[in-house]
Amino acid sequence: MLRFLVGTAVRTATRAAIHSHLESQRRDAAMRAQQAQLAASFALLPNASGETALYQDRRAGFSHALPGYPRALAPIPTPAEPVIDTLIGLAEIPVFVRYRLGAPQVQAASAVDYAMQAAQAYAAGRVGGRPAVVPARPDQAARWMVDAGALCSYALPRADPFGADFEELIVLVRRATAMAVTIRYPRAQMDWLRQAFLASAIRNSLLWDPQRGAYAPTIWPESAFLEPSVSGALNAHKSHVVGQIAPTIASLSMPEKEAVSAALGAIVSREAPPWAPMPLDLLAPHVNALLGCSNNPSFQAIVRQAAGEVRTMHDLRGVCVLLGRAMG
Repeated sequence: MLRFLVGTAVRTATRAAIHSHLESQRRDAAMRAQQAQLAASFALLPNASGETALYQDRRAGFSHALPGYPRALAPIPTPAEPVIDTLIGLAEIPVFVRYRLGAPQVQAASAVDYAMQAAQAYAAGRVGGRPAVVPARPDQAARWMVDAGALCSYALPRADPFGADFEELIVLVRRATAMAVTIRYPRAQMDWLRQAFLASAIRNSLLWDPQRGAYAPTIWPESAFLEPSVSGALNAHKSHVVGQIAPTIASLSMPEKEAVSAALGAIVSREAPPWAPMPLDLLAPHVNALLGCSNNPSFQAIVRQAAGEVRTMHDLRGVCVLLGRAMG
């Protein structure tokens, strides 16, 4: 009898171990299948330097070029976090980008109304109330190749597990399907310059074009002033120039310096993407705005000489960083 009980116990334990092993294999297989499905659906394709990468949602033909050494991260689920498809963190600055594809159940009269209501519902779920939502302009929708879009930004009630406490939301709508893109960061760690450089890049590189497929993303064109970076760093040569022009900038009166500072801020904060060409007819108003800040001949010569090297919006922002560094 004892032998039977022992044998039964051993057989039962063996069956349990085999069952557990098979369950473990099934779980591992299911996880591998899920990972394979994710790999087939989403991709993050870096360029040669890794500074810029192309995020792709192959289910919808959506892509987004991201600067700042993007890395795919594992979401940290909390009860307050909405469901997302993917999470991308930027290694160079504390910014986290989330994506969610879906079909919000809202009654809408048009694609614009659908985008507005979807954004309003998403934002209200994050902060309560009715945060202000604005529709995407027709030129933005055309650039993104969508039927409509909506934008909203708001402070979060509490910081998320990554320490981010502010969120920008962009909802894109194409054929009754919505892509929610959120850009989240800790406000205390985001200075206005990097925020302007980031916004000019990622707000212009959204693309919902199923026919496009993968492509080599180029956010930062070659520049006579700046490194290819979201931080707005001057290259080695222009860093040396800062010391040469600083005495002239320092000689300006305080009202002149304030005028220069305001003009620089207005240029850097423009929506135009870094790669936008800057021909003379587009460049002239910005140069004239800077020249109008002071009649100092040396200052005007500095502005004119720098303007002669501008080819793109990235260069023009570089002129602003150069003058700002010399002033500071």
